[in-house]
Amino acid sequence: MRFRDFLPVCWSVVISAALLLVHKLVLSTYFKSEESEFTFSIWEMYAFFGTCFAIIMLVSVFVKKYSVNSFGQSIMLMTFIEMGLCFALFFPGLENEGSGMSFEKSSFLIVFLLFLAIETILAIRLLNKNQ
Repeated sequence: MRFRDFLPVCWSVVISAALLLVHKLVLSTYFKSEESEFTFSIWEMYAFFGTCFAIIMLVSVFVKKYSVNSFGQSIMLMTFIEMGLCFALFFPGLENEGSGMSFEKSSFLIVFLLFLAIETILAIRLLNKNQ
């Protein structure tokens, strides 16, 4: 395999870092008091989602190379596992009620949906390559 085959993995790292910087900048500029009350820091959420994102893209590269017919099923399975891990790791901290909890839940949901959308876009681009 060539380096070019692993570009989606590299893009996942770059996109994760860029999203983290933008999200951190917005929170520190406009929502400083709400950010200080978070149960899980923005860094922890992005580290988790960025790692899952890179793993999903890496596995997708290998699945596409060896079995293109199983590509969609593998993406769905890995996304389902990622959501299960999110539920297991982050739900206990997010179920507490507090003044800033709705803001933290919204922030968590936005991060999850951003990564899900980007995973989907990169998976589509990976699948449509060489056609």
